[in-house]
Amino acid sequence: MLEIIVISIIKAITSYVTTSYLKNHYGSIDIEGAPFWYGREPSELICSSTFKYGSMEQIDTAKKQAVIKLNKKLSAVINDAIYHNKKFKHLKPDEEAFIQKIINDKKLLKFVTNSIIYKNIKYDEDKNIVFVRGCVTKKDFISFETNRVKELSKKLTFYKSDKAFDELNGSENKFNDRENKSFRELDSIQ
Repeated sequence: MLEIIVISIIKAITSYVTTSYLKNHYGSIDIEGAPFWYGREPSELICSSTFKYGSMEQIDTAKKQAVIKLNKKLSAVINDAIYHNKKFKHLKPDEEAFIQKIINDKKLLKFVTNSIIYKNIKYDEDKNIVFVRGCVTKKDFISFETNRVKELSKKLTFYKSDKAFDELNGSENKFNDRENKSFRELDSIQ
């Protein structure tokens, strides 16, 4: 069953990013004085746009905000892709825990930090505002999530097999105790 869930999650995220995402997240944001690219995304990217009032020294702060904002956006994409999929409605507790691990991915921020491309940076001297647009490619995001889901699947499989062996070892001891008790009872009959 886990393999079916893994394949379904990968398909759901891929489909969401390549089709539904376009409907839910595209559009433009109009902020007075913002450059034309602010709040817009090319079709092959997922972006976040940020701005910060102040001098050019605010560029690093605006970049950090773009990373945080993009991380939240990608987390929402994963959450939407999974929970808008009817296949994930009635799951066993361990399957639900597996999905929660994917949704609450602690490695996502590291991926965003390492993969973000600052497509545009503009400083408006007249208004004293820094504008930044940071993006990741949809291809890289889908690849990261595919690998992450497979990695978590392997960990869960190893965990389940270890647990099964522990149960077998525990039942062997119970069987041996029963077996020993039976032999003692046979010995006492003689």
